[in-house]
Amino acid sequence: MFAHLLSSTTLRTLAGFTCVAGTVGVGTLFAIDPLPPGAPVSSPVPLVAPAAKPVSISDVALARAALAAFDADPVLKDAHVFVSVVDRGAVIGGPVTSESVKKRAEAVVRAIPGIESVKNTCFIEADPDPLMRAVADRMKPGTKPTISSTPLPGVSIPPAAPEGYIPPVPPPQPTDLVASVQKTVVAQHPTSLGPPVVGLLGAPVAPHTVAKVPPTPTPTPTPSAPSTAPGALTGSAGAKPSDVLTAVAAIRATDARFAKLTAELKPDGGLFVSGSAAQITDVVDFVAEARKVSGVVRVAVDPKLVK
Repeated sequence: MFAHLLSSTTLRTLAGFTCVAGTVGVGTLFAIDPLPPGAPVSSPVPLVAPAAKPVSISDVALARAALAAFDADPVLKDAHVFVSVVDRGAVIGGPVTSESVKKRAEAVVRAIPGIESVKNTCFIEADPDPLMRAVADRMKPGTKPTISSTPLPGVSIPPAAPEGYIPPVPPPQPTDLVASVQKTVVAQHPTSLGPPVVGLLGAPVAPHTVAKVPPTPTPTPTPSAPSTAPGALTGSAGAKPSDVLTAVAAIRATDARFAKLTAELKPDGGLFVSGSAAQITDVVDFVAEARKVSGVVRVAVDPKLVK
């Protein structure tokens, strides 16, 4: 059989083509990639870092920053404005002096980083009393007490006394202001019951006060003595007013220093001395002589004479 193939040209040609075709087919099978083609690979995209989150600031820190901004502002440092921050939303309020100050406070808070919204509840107050404002300014913490030459509004300060000034000493009271029992005059109403309420004439008593004196027993009248009418002013017999004034006039005539002094006799027996004198000792000497006159209960001096 193989010899027949080698002698036949047709068979040899067909066998050659068959070998070539088989070789090509086997090569093609080996050349084909058994796996499907992969997807095209694109160029690598650079990774972008995530944006950094903003640092969270507490509401307390924002409120403190707002108060610090108020203290640094020349207009708002004296204003009583409060700040409250909740979830980055600020609320301001308090009394302000004008609309411009109200808007300025809101603008200062809005400028603080971290504040997202501002609610302005400030109100404009009326002008305070100048006296109360002056007192409040002087009572601020840290204010040292100083003596200011500028008085408070509406308060008049008397001028200060010069250094070394000694106020005048009032003259001593006369020793005979307390009347003796023998010269006490008692006024009694005939229909009054119980002990009468009388005033001790000539004695120094406090204002709006009266003294209760037990009733003085009425002496038994002698046949020659006239009876006393009920309700009359009773007391010890003294010198007549004319005699007292005559004696005082004689004292003035004896010394030229007493010429400008005048004496007035009061109904209660007191002598009131006025006028003028060259020296205070002249008044003292005249009073000493006038006290010796019978019928004079006490001697009072005009305050103008002892200045």
